[in-house]
Amino acid sequence: MDSGVIGGVSAAVLVPLIFFGLSRIRTLRIEIPPDVSVERLEAEYRPWERKAIGLYVAAAVPCGLLIFFVLRGLSSLISAGLDGVYLFQPGDPVRSLYALFLGLALPAFPLERLLERWMGPEKFREYQLYDAIRAANLYRRQSAGLDMRKVGKGLMISLLIVVAITLPLTLDSYTVVSEQGIALNRYASLGVTRYPWKEVTAVTNVVSFRAPNGRPVRNPSFKVTFANGDVWDMFRSVAAPPKERQAEVAAFIARKSGRSIVIEDPFPDARPSGER
Repeated sequence: MDSGVIGGVSAAVLVPLIFFGLSRIRTLRIEIPPDVSVERLEAEYRPWERKAIGLYVAAAVPCGLLIFFVLRGLSSLISAGLDGVYLFQPGDPVRSLYALFLGLALPAFPLERLLERWMGPEKFREYQLYDAIRAANLYRRQSAGLDMRKVGKGLMISLLIVVAITLPLTLDSYTVVSEQGIALNRYASLGVTRYPWKEVTAVTNVVSFRAPNGRPVRNPSFKVTFANGDVWDMFRSVAAPPKERQAEVAAFIARKSGRSIVIEDPFPDARPSGER
C-alpha cells in the first residue's frame, strides 16, 4: 500500500462531503428558545452527561478490542491461502488505528437511542439541547451558534464512509516473496501482480533521502525495481517487512534475482530521521 494512496482516497470521499456540509451550515445552528434557562439545563442534565460518558467508555473499550481481534482474524484467513518464504500484511499498528476509530464511533449511535428510551423523548430533546449548548460553549450568552453535536455526527458519518471504503482494501493488501518471485497485492489494486525473479532489475538500499518538508534525512530502507518500472518501496508500504528484517529480505531478493544491492546515499551528512 503506497502511503499516499489512502490519503487520496480519503480526500476524494471527504471533500465532497465537506462541501455538502458547508452548504447545509444554516441547519447546523443552535436556536435557544427564550423560555429555556441554560442554568436549569446544566443543573438537570449534567448528571445524565456523566452517565452517558460512563456508558460510552464501557461500550467503546470492549468494542475496539473486539474489532481489533476480528481484523486480526480476517488477516489470518487471508494469509492462510498464501504460500511463500516471506509473507507481509498490514500489521497491528494499522489494525489498531481502524479498531480505535471504529471502537469510538460505532457505540455512539446505539447509545443515543438507548438514552432516548431511558430518558423519554421530551427529556431527551432537552438533553440534546443542553449537550449542543455545552459543546458550543454558549453557557453565558443566549445567542445562536453551531450545533457541534450535528457537526460531530456529520464528521463521524463521513469518516465511517472513508473507513468502509479503505478497510477492505487495506485488509486485502499483502506481499509474498517466494522461490518463484514477488507477488504484490497493492492497496486499491484490482488483483495481485506477480514478478518473476528475471523481472527484478534493481535492489537498492536507500540510506538517505529528501523528506516531504525538503529536509534531507537518514532512514535506511530498501526498494525493489522491476522491468516495467514498478517499484516496491519497503519504506512506504504497510505490506512490507519490519525494519529489522528488511536487510534479510533484501539479501534474499538479491540472491534469487542475481542482482547486487546498490547503495543510494545522496545526503551522507543528513541527520537520522527523528533527530532535530
